Amino acid sequence: MQNLYTKDLRELAKKVAEELEITKYLREGIYCAEIGPTYETPAEARFLRMIGADAVGMSTAHETTIAKHAGMKVFAMSLITNKVVLDEESNVQTNHKEVLETSAKRAEIMKSFVERLVECV
Repeated sequence: MQNLYTKDLRELAKKVAEELEITKYLREGIYCAEIGPTYETPAEARFLRMIGADAVGMSTAHETTIAKHAGMKVFAMSLITNKVVLDEESNVQTNHKEVLETSAKRAEIMKSFVERLVECV
């Protein structure tokens, strides 16, 4: 599907991020939706990187696709909470505790961003 995300909403998000001085947290990229509920394996992560994915998650894509088919303007964002492990030999493992800690750390920034974005729409 092309042009899934509404350009004027994406531009508004950039403007709001600038206003709130949080542009260092804002990125656009290729989101790959995985079924879950497990984290990607190192082999899957390497494959996703090879095909151009910038971020991996277990939500967003299905909801936004349905919204687009319903004729809605669509904007989506994801909080990236962990780095993928690419090395099979690594002792590092993605875990839910890390995800929760990062989410809590960024909660106030996300809250301010969403509130301001909604005010502007």
